[in-house]
Amino acid sequence: MTGATAICKFFNEFFDYKINKNNILTGKTPE
Repeated sequence: MTGATAICKFFNEFFDYKINKNNILTGKTPE
């Protein structure tokens, strides 16, 4: 379960990074 948790955490952080990067590029602010 530890490995699965690490993978989930990695994907969550990765997608959060992409969303934040897109918000910065488009001038949008996260809700």
